[in-house]
Amino acid sequence: MLQLKLGELPLEFKIVRQGALAQLFEEVTADSSEFARWQQNHPPLLSLAERDWAVILQQAEPQMVAFLKNQWSLKQLAAYSAAQSYEEFVAYLRDEYLKKLKILKNYRLKDGQPLFSPNATVHSYRHWVEMMKRQRHYDLIITNTILVYDVVEQPYPHVIYKHGKVSGSSFESPRRQGYLAGSSSMATVFELYAREPYFTGKRTAKAGRLSRGEINKALGGYLLAHELGHQIYWIPDVYDHPPGCLMDTRFENLEIGDGYRQLLQHPKVCPRCQPYVTARHKIIKEQQLLLRGDRTARRRLLGELDNFPRPADRDLTEVSRFFESLR
Repeated sequence: MLQLKLGELPLEFKIVRQGALAQLFEEVTADSSEFARWQQNHPPLLSLAERDWAVILQQAEPQMVAFLKNQWSLKQLAAYSAAQSYEEFVAYLRDEYLKKLKILKNYRLKDGQPLFSPNATVHSYRHWVEMMKRQRHYDLIITNTILVYDVVEQPYPHVIYKHGKVSGSSFESPRRQGYLAGSSSMATVFELYAREPYFTGKRTAKAGRLSRGEINKALGGYLLAHELGHQIYWIPDVYDHPPGCLMDTRFENLEIGDGYRQLLQHPKVCPRCQPYVTARHKIIKEQQLLLRGDRTARRRLLGELDNFPRPADRDLTEVSRFFESLR
């Protein structure tokens, strides 16, 4: 799907490790005293009392407004809630956020078990962000658990208005080496493997029971390919690209099974993603030259980074520091 939608970039996948998420967090905690201290001062949102959630969201309102203003126009946000101002939109979004958090916390699976394990840390997206920032062994993590989106200062509308959870994400991982330049990503199979009606989505459910093969193709060709589009090409989530764009996260495209079919129905390269693809190929080429001993490549590499399309799904200041550290 990456080749179909964005163009070829040779990648080799291999399994480095299999294990429980608690072990992963313990590994990073043992390796980073900074992460251990951070965890002590930042309890997962899900572990707090429900009455505290509204207070936390209200306190974060200025950051939420600033984040939305920087990312989307009110016209684009109208796909979720029509509003006359960003402040009004945040009020609608805050109500939706609280509703979704309560549904998730009180949700029971078909067998009557709670949705979350007692270890709230492994279900916290904020904790994942900090963990991936400090881990140094993995480019990609595939998990079967569910993550609550609890970075309240950055309320992505397509996340909040769907279920308030995260199916996949890309991260800054400055300790990682290689051509992916200090980045990582994750994807979870929970949404389709669990076969829980609330998470399946109406259109995917209407299409009939998906086979395991179809589920795997949808997870790889829609969810995972999208996250790798962020990680490899640094393309942000978009809302206004042509039909069939892999990076389009408009509300109506967010069902994994249905989204995969939509991508196959429009089997063309997205022209508006191509500036990112072209720019990344140039950067990777110069990075290869630098690692082979061409010291003049560093100047060209930083120049290509200055000219990279904006907005980018990376902290380009951090990327610049990463490139400057290469020897």
